[in-house]
Amino acid sequence: MKGMRTVKMEELPPEVIEAARRRRQREVEKDQLPDLDSIELPDNHPFAVKKKLAPEEERLQRSRFSARRGLSEEDMRRLREQQALADQMDAEEEARQAAARRRS
Repeated sequence: MKGMRTVKMEELPPEVIEAARRRRQREVEKDQLPDLDSIELPDNHPFAVKKKLAPEEERLQRSRFSARRGLSEEDMRRLREQQALADQMDAEEEARQAAARRRS
C-alpha cells in the first residue's frame, strides 16, 4: 500500500448520505419488479408454463419478486406510503435549501 496514491476528499454530511441511500433504494425497488408478461420462457423449459393467472395468484407471484418477501401486502402498502411521504419530505427539504441558497 506504500506505493498507492491516495486522494483526500471531504466527508459528506450524514443528510446527503441518507438522501442518496433513499434514492438508490427507490431505484432498486423500481427495477426489481419485472413485467410478468414480458418474461420469455424457452420452449423446452422443464416445469414452467406461460398461462394467465387469477388476479389473486398474480398478486402473490408479484409479491414473491419483491425484495421484502417476508412482508404482507398490508405491510408493503404501508411501506410504500411511508416511502411516498419520505419522498415528499425530501422534495420539500430540497426546495427549502434551494430557497435558502438563493437568499444567501
